[in-house]
Amino acid sequence: MGRRSSVKEKSEPRKRRDKSKPSSDNCAVDEKEKKKAKTKQSKKTKKQETAEHISSYVPFQDSNLLHYLDSFSRGAWRVGKLRQTCVDVLGEEICSWDLLPLQKGLVQNARITYLGWHPQKPHLLAVGSKTGEILLYNTTSPNSSINTTPLGPGASIAAMKFHWDRPDLMYSANLLGTVMLHHLDGHDPDVYWNTNSVEVWFTALDICPRRTMVLAGDNVGKVYAFSADGQRLWSIPRRLHKGKVKHLEFSLRDPNLLVTASVDHTVKFWDVRNLSSPADALYTLKHYKGINSAYFSPSDGRSLLVTDQHSELHIYKGPEWSKKIVIRHPHRQFQHLTALQASWYPLEDIVVIGRYPEEKFLKNDVRGIDLYCGHTGKALHKVKSSLSVKGIFSLNSFNCTGDKLASCTGHTVVMFQPTEEEERV
Repeated sequence: MGRRSSVKEKSEPRKRRDKSKPSSDNCAVDEKEKKKAKTKQSKKTKKQETAEHISSYVPFQDSNLLHYLDSFSRGAWRVGKLRQTCVDVLGEEICSWDLLPLQKGLVQNARITYLGWHPQKPHLLAVGSKTGEILLYNTTSPNSSINTTPLGPGASIAAMKFHWDRPDLMYSANLLGTVMLHHLDGHDPDVYWNTNSVEVWFTALDICPRRTMVLAGDNVGKVYAFSADGQRLWSIPRRLHKGKVKHLEFSLRDPNLLVTASVDHTVKFWDVRNLSSPADALYTLKHYKGINSAYFSPSDGRSLLVTDQHSELHIYKGPEWSKKIVIRHPHRQFQHLTALQASWYPLEDIVVIGRYPEEKFLKNDVRGIDLYCGHTGKALHKVKSSLSVKGIFSLNSFNCTGDKLASCTGHTVVMFQPTEEEERV
């Protein structure tokens, strides 16, 4: 009995070893699975290799088709670095521009409330004042500049736009509650709408040439629509915001897309074909402060630059408008100062804005005009010659060719442009 038990005990580990050894069938299955896994891995690596090979030739996927084809034809594989280099070079050039005062100013000495260039004629600058006066300044021939008759105190011009076909016509919206078409050749203006109320006035205006449409916003959140000749397109104005409409603008890419900005802390996107109530908003961007302006980038129309009423600039990227860049910048609101607005450089996404220093924000800060990269939000430079001017630059605007920058501080308008040596080059 003892011997048998010992034999059994010795045979047990053999059985265990036999159990632990895989059978021939199992080995065959495992080998097949390993081969399949290897083939899958090889297929994945081939796909990854082809994707990487293709991506090396793709210039960039985050832009429009025209930019894509242009960069592909130029062989620009690393367009991000190329674009950043371009922005840096432009920023360095702009910061070294010379300061030139205007040779002709307003008839009445009043605070500047609007500044804008003609969209196709780079030598025509429009200036609006707190008294309702308009100066059409010609940079090539200052003596031929035109001044309109001031409308009086309280007629501050909130927004102006050139007529798309005739540079001697100008649309305007003012705090007297009127939307007008000005004849800069000396004729009386055509009044499109008058609220006839001390409690309601206009605060924003824009035109859409492709739709021959004029829109104006008031201080209670309503928007009015007119045709090019002043006919009312809506019998009743549409209430789109809870507060004052500070800015509205049509998209350069799509004439049906409209953006509005308000002091109710929101920026809203609209389809002009379906615009009747706040519920019709396509998308709403909420902020912590009231909004002064919201501009589409003129370079490609795929970025939106938002200026709040305190210390932040927001740059949203289309078409989702969800990705954003936040730039901390002091430009707080003040009653006797034209609201500061950031604007675009026309040929590249460069942001320009005046600085209103604040000790809580940054100690020993200086005024002047700041430049930022619209792709990264990085601070580029400060326009050096702007430091020699006293005051705060509320409005800054480039002409359509990007070789002149008009800025206003208080009652005066100044211009920055390349030095004579740079112009010769």
